[in-house]
Amino acid sequence: MPRPMPAEEEDLYTQIKKIINKGSGETKPSKIKMQRAIPEIVTPSGNRLGPYGQNEIVLVDNLSDAKFIIDNKLGEIID
Repeated sequence: MPRPMPAEEEDLYTQIKKIINKGSGETKPSKIKMQRAIPEIVTPSGNRLGPYGQNEIVLVDNLSDAKFIIDNKLGEIID
């Protein structure tokens, strides 16, 4: 994926991923590579994430939490 990705394309990618996951009947955790070290945070959905180190690869089960990480440039989705 190109970096930096235009915000519109990133939103479209996230929406497509949600549709694909809904169609499969189960949601797969998002594999995210953290772009910077972060302390423990509370996401808008109320979940606690972290602490994570820079370049650490984490699995995020909640799609809204994964979107929060990506939207705030804390990490990027990897496959």
